[in-house]
Amino acid sequence: MATRRSIEREARDQRIYGLAASGLTYREIAARESLSLGRISAIVNAQAAEHKDENLRLARDMILQRGQLIVRKHMANIGDPKSAEMVLRVNDQQAKLLGLYTPQQGAGVAEAASMLAQLIGRDAA
Repeated sequence: MATRRSIEREARDQRIYGLAASGLTYREIAARESLSLGRISAIVNAQAAEHKDENLRLARDMILQRGQLIVRKHMANIGDPKSAEMVLRVNDQQAKLLGLYTPQQGAGVAEAASMLAQLIGRDAA
């Protein structure tokens, strides 16, 4: 059963973790909370370890959303080789992030860009 002191300590630790996540330095947090830098560091590290899975999920989701925005922007100019290459790079990054494939030796962006160029009809002209 949690004691009042342990509940208060957990609330304090979560507040400190939130302050660090918002960009405050450990020194600023230590001054605000009247704790040592070492204690602030220990609290932030413990909270980060406790929330590791959630933090990884949030980071993955943020990268995927950013990638979708980049792809949308470049799909409008997919005939431009630079835009096509950017779309391929983003798709490659997202596939790796999601663990969808292991790149095979010899398969690279240049070959994929060539195949994409053929698909969009650049060679048909």
